[in-house]
Formats: sequence, C-alpha cells, structure tokens
Amino acid sequence: QTGVFKGVREKFIAQDYNGALSILDAVKAPLSPIQQGQKSFAEGVAAFELEKYDVAQTKLLKALTFPGPIEYYVRYYLGRVLQAKKQYKEADGEYQRALKLRPPQHLGFMIKFQASEMAMDRKWWAAAYNELHFLERHWRRDENYPEVLWRLIDVESQRARKWRACHWARKLYAKYPSHPLIDDWGIDLPTAPYTGKKIHCL
Repeated sequence: QTGVFKGVREKFIAQDYNGALSILDAVKAPLSPIQQGQKSFAEGVAAFELEKYDVAQTKLLKALTFPGPIEYYVRYYLGRVLQAKKQYKEADGEYQRALKLRPPQHLGFMIKFQASEMAMDRKWWAAAYNELHFLERHWRRDENYPEVLWRLIDVESQRARKWRACHWARKLYAKYPSHPLIDDWGIDLPTAPYTGKKIHCL
C-alpha cells in the first residue's frame, strides 16, 4: 500500500471495514488516476463487506473509470455485489469479463466457486456440477475445498445421483472429520444429519 492509504490494509485484515472507510474518507491529497481507482475499489470492497450493496456497486463502477492493473479484482467484486443482489445475469457478465483479463489462478478459481453458488441458487444443477467438478480436481489444497465437497453432495443429491453424493460425503467425512460443516456428524456416517434428514451413506 502507498503512504496515502496507510493503515487501510491493516483495517481490512482486522475486518474493521468502517475503520477502513474512515481512513479512506480522510484522504484529501491530490491522487493520481491509479490511486483514485484504488481508493474507489477499496471503498467498494468495504461497502460490500458491510452489505451496503448499492454503495458498493457505485464505488466499484467508479473504480472502473480509472484504468489500472486491478481491473479483474474490481470486476470480481462487482460480480459479488450483483450476485448478492440476485442480479445473476449481470453478475455472470462481470465474472466472464474478469476471466477474459486472465486473472491470477486463485482469483479464477474463486470466480468459479461463486459461479457454482449462483448456479445452485438458480437450481441449475448441471452447471453447478461442472464448476464444482473442476474445482474438486484443481483446488484440493485450498481452504475452500471442504465447501466444494459439501456443495457436490447437494448437487448430486438434486440430480438424483445418490451414489455420487455418498462418494463426496465419504471423502469429506474421511479427510475433514472436524470441519465445522460436519461437526454434528459423529462417528456413524449413515446416521449423520444432512439438510434435516439422515444422509444414509455407507
């Protein structure tokens, strides 16, 4: 971070988004176009985290008016905002624009993760499966991998593929027995609760 934005990163790490906005609001020095874009982007992300989606959208759209090296991040968060507002078609458009900019690998995977959630919300089970199956093969070292497996259980259940749902359940159970997603499963997998019922996987 540059000196003009000193302290903002620390506020984000501490999840003190109001504190970050206070620092950004106090920045009065003349800013270069790139710095103006960075400021609007940070304001947009903070507003998103505070669930102030209309404010976030305005700030992120403003950030796009200043050419800079972080456009794919701006479009990713704009997609997150639109997704939160259930404007799925527009969100998908922003995610696709971000991908065309060849973002870092992790960001590309995060976009696919969000796309899977969006597809599940729309009950587009085949589309959700395609995104999650890709992530299952390529994202196994990431902290979100257990969530990928959890979503695959749901998607395969919705597609009436119980044997595949149980495959993912067994994998989640074996690899992450203490994960918060399954902290109520106990030692007997067939009787483990899932969406209000017993999972019945051997």
